[in-house]
Amino acid sequence: MAVIFSVIITDITSIFRPFLKMKHFLFLPISLLIACQNATPAPVVVEIEEPPVESPTAKVIHSEVTYLLNDYEIKLTQLKGDGSNFYCKAKLRISLEGKTVDNLMFSTEPVGGYYGVSKGIELEDHLIFTVHGDYDGRTLIVTPKGEMHNLIGGRNFYDASSNLLFCNYESDAGGFSVFDLSTDLLLFTTSDRNDEFISFHKAYGNRYFATSINSENDTAIWEVETFMNRIMQVDLTTQEINASNEFTRLPVQDVYCECKD
Repeated sequence: MAVIFSVIITDITSIFRPFLKMKHFLFLPISLLIACQNATPAPVVVEIEEPPVESPTAKVIHSEVTYLLNDYEIKLTQLKGDGSNFYCKAKLRISLEGKTVDNLMFSTEPVGGYYGVSKGIELEDHLIFTVHGDYDGRTLIVTPKGEMHNLIGGRNFYDASSNLLFCNYESDAGGFSVFDLSTDLLLFTTSDRNDEFISFHKAYGNRYFATSINSENDTAIWEVETFMNRIMQVDLTTQEINASNEFTRLPVQDVYCECKD
């Protein structure tokens, strides 16, 4: 059976070289997390008896967790290696009545701290996952219609009053995306900025703001105008934009928690 997958990584050659030498092709995605903590549902963790051919002593661990969203089954499978052949592979598969509707595959390394895919969080009839590693954080959103959206992100902030999800880019390049959970539309995205975004706010009615810091520790406040597809630095202070109007960051739950210094 043909498997359609996407690998988000900058060096394709280094990813496929190990697979060409292996006896068995394992299409399994990544595991990672921002915070090591217990969460439900608990994954089934099984040590695979046959380690990779190239490294007979390597320890490979497999984990899997399944969710139901309306009539759709969403299964997250991860394979964690010791780095001799790979660090982590993960697959997120959406199926309906046993038939694949969509799937995404990842292979990441512990570059920048953590690596892997978080457990799903149910939010407004959606499932939210985050992908970490390789300085390329992602936010994966599964809709009630079985659609999957793959956004820059990794750290999510939610505005319940407007049903908007702000996905802060976990990367060495500053950026974020804004997704509307009511319409299932991506409203805004920006990346490759010099500033690292820290928090997101609503003030002065329905106006949105973001705070940032740059490499010289200079802070700034930006207005986010999704309808104009732009952000602008504004002359506001922490008297107007502060913890009182800040969105709460969504927790990150692990399937196979692996913390790296």
